[in-house]
Amino acid sequence: MRHADFALLKFSLDFTTPCRVQPALFLDLGRLLRLTTRQITGRRTELFRSELSDDPVALRRYQKPSQAFVVRLPVLQEQQLDCGDVLELEVLFLGTGIPSIHVFLERLIHLGHLGLVGGQGQFEVAGVHNASQDQPGDAVWLPSDSCSNLSPAITPLGWWLETHLPQQSPLTLEFQSPTRLLVDGRPLRRPNFAQVFPFMLRRVTSMLHACCAIEPVIEPRLLLERAAEVDACSHGLRWHDWRPLANHRQVIGGFVGCMELSGPALDDILWVLAIATLFGLGKSASYGAGGMKLYVSELLLVDKVTL
Repeated sequence: MRHADFALLKFSLDFTTPCRVQPALFLDLGRLLRLTTRQITGRRTELFRSELSDDPVALRRYQKPSQAFVVRLPVLQEQQLDCGDVLELEVLFLGTGIPSIHVFLERLIHLGHLGLVGGQGQFEVAGVHNASQDQPGDAVWLPSDSCSNLSPAITPLGWWLETHLPQQSPLTLEFQSPTRLLVDGRPLRRPNFAQVFPFMLRRVTSMLHACCAIEPVIEPRLLLERAAEVDACSHGLRWHDWRPLANHRQVIGGFVGCMELSGPALDDILWVLAIATLFGLGKSASYGAGGMKLYVSELLLVDKVTL
């Protein structure tokens, strides 16, 4: 993990016109940002592209990589925003995504002129701040600055793991926003931990390979076997449908709820769980779906995108 870095930033959106937002709206954020890119440049930008690897072994081992950033849902329930309200949009940029943070900012500013919801919900980006725990609240950009003059705090993933891995169990893994995992084209509605872990492992290894050019796992079978030995029980696990957007007819959803995990096998796979809370899980994880938190008892130790 020595060559993997990330930046966790908070974009303050100051609304100048009202709108009503719901969590599912942010699943469409990628399309809106890509639209602003084409309007500004007439072409796509690398930040929003996910190219397949040229390595045939990597093509078999890893899933198609997603964008080099993860948006954390700023709202978990429907909410009315009025003029003067501020919404904090937290975004994690991983590896190759860090040099393109200014591109994300430029597109977000342009989207603010267009409006978040069908021309409504116009906003200004009032500032960008570090959201990492070691330097909370430090401003890295203000409206008077050029977008290219960003200086975010960079967090080494290896150091983050050393300081954030919980030292006791049992642990509670909470799925905060709908997590959509497909097996043979069918969604898992109330999965057990052994069914969920392979998706976490693929998400973590694929992101690290695509964005940081590292391969942290040589033999995934060993980790899968250890995951099957974890003592796990689910409580409050249920299916939740996203409310459909105006331009989407299909109602989609995923499971939410908690799993309690314990046992000696947990130590060997804990790093995968911790990193997965940073990256999210399942379909549309880059835009807020599949957000997780990891707890020891009542104490929150690792906090993913309140997604």
